[in-house]
Amino acid sequence: MKHAFNAPTRTHTWTFSRDVNDVRYVVTKYDVDPVDDAAMVHGFKQKIADAAAIPFAKNDRYATDQEKRDAMQAVVDRLNDGKWNAELGGGGKKPKLVNVEALVAAIVAIRGRAEAAVRAFVDAKTEEQRNALSMNDEFWLEYAMQCVRLAGPAKALDAGLTDELDALE
Repeated sequence: MKHAFNAPTRTHTWTFSRDVNDVRYVVTKYDVDPVDDAAMVHGFKQKIADAAAIPFAKNDRYATDQEKRDAMQAVVDRLNDGKWNAELGGGGKKPKLVNVEALVAAIVAIRGRAEAAVRAFVDAKTEEQRNALSMNDEFWLEYAMQCVRLAGPAKALDAGLTDELDALE
């Protein structure tokens, strides 16, 4: 994928392989100082190009040029509709995935309730409600510590990294 910016037409163009159409985005000219304008032009370029960074783990293979192009075009279409971010289902921020084991352990540790009762309570909650519980002032620190505990022992640094750290002042 190659990128070019045509300053007179204010058009970003991303070119892919021969069998995949280009992606184009025209940056509207606003009456702002040149530094703000350059930042805006760069921001749109970065926003659109970031969509092509499809993780390998998502589909257990590298993304094709067509998949990258489609992801970038979706961002262009959204920007042309006046929306910077994609809307998520439910109309709000997507809740983080909560480590249920850590949340149960945190509530048991803080409230001293029976694990089975707490597990039934947590299992009956939505992901959004679990998220709220994990970030609650009463539980968040214990929840974080339980997440670390459940992650297992830290991996040892290799000798080279350890030596570099020891050499720091």
